[in-house]
Amino acid sequence: MNFHRPLAIATAVIVAILIFTPHFVPRNSTITQGNPLADKHLSERVNDVGLTPCDDPYPTNFQNDRNPKDYLFKDSPLDSLFYVVEIPSFSPPSGISVSSTQIFSATYADMPNEHELPRITHKSTEIDQKLAFKSEDVIRRETIYASSLPTLGMDGTQYFFYHHGKCAYTWSPKWSSRAGKLTMLYVDLAKGSRNDSAIYKLIQEIEALETR
Repeated sequence: MNFHRPLAIATAVIVAILIFTPHFVPRNSTITQGNPLADKHLSERVNDVGLTPCDDPYPTNFQNDRNPKDYLFKDSPLDSLFYVVEIPSFSPPSGISVSSTQIFSATYADMPNEHELPRITHKSTEIDQKLAFKSEDVIRRETIYASSLPTLGMDGTQYFFYHHGKCAYTWSPKWSSRAGKLTMLYVDLAKGSRNDSAIYKLIQEIEALETR
């Protein structure tokens, strides 16, 4: 008897089942299709929509079961309109807390270490009140109406946007998308890299995408 033929048939059947059986990913999964090599078209379509609602507005994937936001802004004297926290894969977390008159920027001095409390460096800069409220308005809408499916990969940066108890995030978005432009808004406010008129123009671009 030839034992190799039945074995080959059985192997072919198992492979076919693995290939053609659909793989279901829960709506609240943090990884699209369960791996970082998810379908490129789907990732682009997801990122074009906007932010993703946080499953947990206070994720505790850092040391001492606390959110980096708790450490970054524990010394913030501001009555904040909104917060943004940036968490790169291989660099220390950082972020901003924005009030009607000031931007409080903070960053971990070192990479997180579960055995000791982080050292935080921070600085404050002034912001025009009208620009502060205009920025808050767009972040409020994008966090309240966040509806994108989650997407995540092996290497990149997560950006968490917080507004009055609401949280939404994006992972390394396309810069042309709403999520990408919102991230650019955060970068401009945090780094002071562009003047107010350029930031107003960016906000107008976000608003145009919201109504498209």
